[in-house]
Amino acid sequence: MTFLLKKKITKIAQEIYRADNVVFEKKAKTQIAQIVKNGWDKLPVCMAKTQYSFSDDPSLLGAPSGFDITIRELVPKTGAGFIVALTGEVMTMPGLPKRPAALNMDVAEDGYCFRIVLIKYIEVGGQPLFLCAFWGIIEK
Repeated sequence: MTFLLKKKITKIAQEIYRADNVVFEKKAKTQIAQIVKNGWDKLPVCMAKTQYSFSDDPSLLGAPSGFDITIRELVPKTGAGFIVALTGEVMTMPGLPKRPAALNMDVAEDGYCFRIVLIKYIEVGGQPLFLCAFWGIIEK
């Protein structure tokens, strides 16, 4: 059953990144089994690798070929609907918004700082739908 997820990762690594082989570390293998058990193995895969090249080695610049890529961990992002394959020593950080939250902040005449937080924006039938808008006082 782990074949589908490994096949997707291998296809990305070999056909797009031009890797020769994909090495799955023990932790990744264990996580694959759990992902399959939960039925998430059919989700799309997002590869997290070094920004310097198509490899997981920051010293291999650009578009090298003939290297092994190591999958050290798999992180299900079930809310977003994909699996993140972490390669090598890559570090992840939270996504940053297109519009900084500071642009939604203001200071009222009484000295209170307030903001409007938009938790979710989606389109349904081509129409914008805003979910979970929140107005909160931050501090004085």
